[in-house]
Amino acid sequence: MDSSLGEILAFIDNAEKESLKIFEVWFADLPPIENVQRRKEVNPGVDGNDIRLFIYEPVETPWSCHCVYHIHGGGMVLLTATDILYVRWRDKLAATGMAVVGVDFRNGGGSLGNYSFPAGLSDCMSGLEWTSNNRADLGHPK
Repeated sequence: MDSSLGEILAFIDNAEKESLKIFEVWFADLPPIENVQRRKEVNPGVDGNDIRLFIYEPVETPWSCHCVYHIHGGGMVLLTATDILYVRWRDKLAATGMAVVGVDFRNGGGSLGNYSFPAGLSDCMSGLEWTSNNRADLGHPK
């Protein structure tokens, strides 16, 4: 491979931006998903950095022991948990009556930065630990 790190990161940045354009087109005409409450938690990760967790829960569904831990796509290189594709996915799951916890983790490139492995994996594990430690409250009506 003859590309420099700068060229690779520029390619990743462009790929992320183009992906977001595609997502916007895919979801432009879909109606909003109702009866979902959303909140964000920020917790320290094992590396001392902040881990953003996006918690989606059904509004009118009684206690549920079901929870999905969502690690967004992008191969730990690009995209974020706040992208419309992943927000919609968490909304849809929560509307079925389960809690969903989405983690935003450090990527190898794109808008979330240029972090070496295993930074993103460490963030995902920190978020999973939070989810496990808070499982009794997830899905419970607030």
